[in-house]
Amino acid sequence: MAYDVSDDALRARVAELIDDYGVRIQESVFECSMEDMDYARLRTRLSAELVGQQGAHVRFYPVCGQCVRGIVDIGDRGDLRGSKGWVIV
Repeated sequence: MAYDVSDDALRARVAELIDDYGVRIQESVFECSMEDMDYARLRTRLSAELVGQQGAHVRFYPVCGQCVRGIVDIGDRGDLRGSKGWVIV
C-alpha cells in the first residue's frame, strides 16, 4: 500500500492507522498481510480519514499468492510476508 498525503497531521494519522496492519517498507509504503475482513476494515478506516481531503491519496496493490512466492528480498528485512490471505504492497 502506498500513500501520498500532503497535510502533516493527516499523514501522521494515516501512517499510524496503516501501521496497525502492516510493516513500513519506505516512508509512504507499507506491506500488509491480512484476511479479507481486516482489509475491508482498513479500507473503511482510511476512507473515513481521507474523504473530502485535498491532496490525500491511498492506493492498494493486491498481490496474488503466486506473485508473493516470487517476491525477492535482498538484505535483511526479516519475514515481512505473513500467512494470511491479503498481501498489499
